[in-house]
Amino acid sequence: MYIRNTSLCEKVNQLQLFMLVYGRAMVDKNWQGEIVDSSFTFLYYIVNGSAVVETENGVMELTAGHWYLLPSRCRFLYRCDDYMDHLFFHIKLCHADRLDLLYHCQIPLTADLPAPPEYAFRNLKNTDDVIGALRVRHFVYETVLSMLEANGITLKMAFRSEPVIRAVEYINQHLSASLTTTEIAEHAFVSKSTLTKHFKKELSMSVQEYLYDILLSEASRMLLKGNRSVLEISERLGFSDQFYFSRRFKAKYGTSPREYKKMFS
Repeated sequence: MYIRNTSLCEKVNQLQLFMLVYGRAMVDKNWQGEIVDSSFTFLYYIVNGSAVVETENGVMELTAGHWYLLPSRCRFLYRCDDYMDHLFFHIKLCHADRLDLLYHCQIPLTADLPAPPEYAFRNLKNTDDVIGALRVRHFVYETVLSMLEANGITLKMAFRSEPVIRAVEYINQHLSASLTTTEIAEHAFVSKSTLTKHFKKELSMSVQEYLYDILLSEASRMLLKGNRSVLEISERLGFSDQFYFSRRFKAKYGTSPREYKKMFS
């Protein structure tokens, strides 16, 4: 018998798990704030201590020995009343359009899963072990999928038309706040109005809304990744000035770029 499934391969190859930040932290009563609209998903394993997360659906206590997943776009307040030692991963599980597949999961998740393996702690300080890094990434993948499964959540890959695929590719290859819908439509080989209709139907947002979603998501990644200043990031992403960039960033994430970097770095 000979069976092959190229369709499944094509779908799988369009999925990516990005690990933006990976670390371990001991926090105290100063650990408090509000997440308005994160571009990534938080995955926590509590080693010791506890904290509290509050959403419109209620209060969840983060306790030792448990895993917690706070999806992107989940708005929540967080605080620590004493101390908490935790392993954390900031991740994005994306389709080719770079929109988080957990976008529609609006509530925190928890699951009783095994504690992280020893190598997950060991590799915190090791940046040269490629096999170890792949192990950690695989472990995170398995943990996220197990949490979704334990909570009865399924993921669906939405249909994307050729104009949207071409537009998304162009946006991501030429990412800049200076891009116009007209320019993007020209490279997608359709009219501006046609592309607008496709985006509204398939992504539930306008072309410019998608552009700024990706721009600000990239800005948040750049803030966490290196030592670039707000001005450098603003210029790199094609904003007219850093103050306009900061206003757009705060409108989306509820905090300034500098405060955002302090919160998550």
